[in-house]
Amino acid sequence: MSSIRSNMLRSVLTMLIIAFGIMAIVGTLTAVEALKGSLNESFSSLGANTFNIRNRASTMGFGKSRNKTVVYRTITFSEARSFEQEYKYPSRISITTMCTGNAILKFEEEKTNPNIVVTGGNENYLANTGLKINLGRNFNPNELNSGADVCIIGSEIAEKLFTKSRLGPISNTISVADKKFRVVGVLLKAGGSMGFNPDRWCIIPLTTARTEFVSENSSFSLNVAVDDIQKIDDAVEEAKGVMRNIRHLRVEDENNFQISRSDVFAQTLDDQLVYLRIFAILVGVITLLGASIGLMNIMLVSVTERTHEIGIRKALGAKSDSILQQFLIEAIAICQFGGLFGIFLGVLAGNIISFIFKSQFTVPWGWVIGSYFICLMVGILAGYFPARKAAALDPIESLRYE
Repeated sequence: MSSIRSNMLRSVLTMLIIAFGIMAIVGTLTAVEALKGSLNESFSSLGANTFNIRNRASTMGFGKSRNKTVVYRTITFSEARSFEQEYKYPSRISITTMCTGNAILKFEEEKTNPNIVVTGGNENYLANTGLKINLGRNFNPNELNSGADVCIIGSEIAEKLFTKSRLGPISNTISVADKKFRVVGVLLKAGGSMGFNPDRWCIIPLTTARTEFVSENSSFSLNVAVDDIQKIDDAVEEAKGVMRNIRHLRVEDENNFQISRSDVFAQTLDDQLVYLRIFAILVGVITLLGASIGLMNIMLVSVTERTHEIGIRKALGAKSDSILQQFLIEAIAICQFGGLFGIFLGVLAGNIISFIFKSQFTVPWGWVIGSYFICLMVGILAGYFPARKAAALDPIESLRYE
């Protein structure tokens, strides 16, 4: 420790280089794990036993291949209803349509930002998307059949519109895109990430959506929750056959619709994050390589400056192994201090990124422990040659060095 303090500037600079290398690894991987956990939590609310049928096929990726979307012919309401009637697999089916993604909701003098998603759904919509009612109730059959002007709003909307009012949201009338709707339910706070935030959703009956918002070119989506999760693959194949028949596709025709499972989407996302992990590791390794060269240089300079000290110790009976251990432990200590600081910075930086994306706090313990041992190896590899050089010095020549 006294040797490290005597060369404080060089030691601190080396520690910082090591710290930045470890921070690059731990920080990026912490952010990746936090985002992955948040997204998996979001998609797990849909259930592993669910799949969607829509007119858009999306592939996820990075670089030139990212976010490629194929748009097929719209799925009409009559086609969606035909699927609901003809699909006989034991399941629960919801039909939905997107009304708008930038609506403004108002109550008295209060109004939301123009980022509210208005969706039309049937009686199974809440159950199939994993949403729960906190206040009020779901739509009743009469409201669904008659196209009543009622709505269920997310918790963030309720807080924004009714916090300053003495009136609660239930049974009060709000403006949804300049149309009047009576609130019958408020969703339980769910949180969200990457654009998936039910707290900013406004759900209206499907019949109402068709009357007030939907045009002839609007497309409908189907969400199917299978009763037996073990038979999800068979259910998907059955749905594919029914949908192909409804859309009058021949045997040689490709599907003009997309069937996607929520668990497959999460797995695809995880596969794509592998590239980000590899990038973080490469950056960290390159930085640590530079740090190890810097550490070796510092130790060689230290051996040169302390040649006289080494000669005195050997003259007093110190063995070569003791000298080697002294300088090797010094190098390891510098690496460990830098590594611990880098781990702290990495976890902090990663969770700041996850906080920005409203993800959960996480610590990648596997990579933290791995980084500790990486620093240990860097210290041994970078410190061994200078330590060996110090141990091999001739005591008489060392004493005469100055």
